[in-house]
Amino acid sequence: MLFAIDPDYAPLLDPRNYRYVMRGLEVFRATGKSKKSIGKLGEGQYDTFFLTPFDGNRAGLYERINERVLGMFEQGLVEEVQKLMNNDQ
Repeated sequence: MLFAIDPDYAPLLDPRNYRYVMRGLEVFRATGKSKKSIGKLGEGQYDTFFLTPFDGNRAGLYERINERVLGMFEQGLVEEVQKLMNNDQ
């Protein structure tokens, strides 16, 4: 069906990918346009501002992650998981 109504978009999909094929059909029926012509992956309709505490210092990020994980172990992570596994809440 998708090949019949949207020959531009259909060849881009694996025909076994039911979700994408159905979405292609839905978009064409709702808009009369190929999903391919509406927008490419990664392009948003609006400008996006991303706010994140990551400052680009990868080594510092991994150091903070390691500190946090060690703190979790020190605060009883293993014991908490064991209780949950034994249903001893």
